[in-house]
Amino acid sequence: SRPSSSWFGAEFVGTWELLKVYRIPYAQPNQEPPTDFSRGVVEGDGGMGVVYVCGDHTESATLDGALRSGQRCARRVCKELLRKKE
Repeated sequence: SRPSSSWFGAEFVGTWELLKVYRIPYAQPNQEPPTDFSRGVVEGDGGMGVVYVCGDHTESATLDGALRSGQRCARRVCKELLRKKE
């Protein structure tokens, strides 16, 4: 059974047919070992001040990794802003 059956109904989903599959080489960042799935969110300033970095390239190359990275970065930015406010 397809997960979409619970949304649209099994009878309707059963009429669907696969039209085409696209294989996209290098669609995700390299994840070969050694891989650091916990890269920091702060990069050197390079003369422009602190740069906060997030994205799937700093975690696992998945949507979940991108979301975790964004959340970690947002927490760090909020922490810095609160510290500066004090």
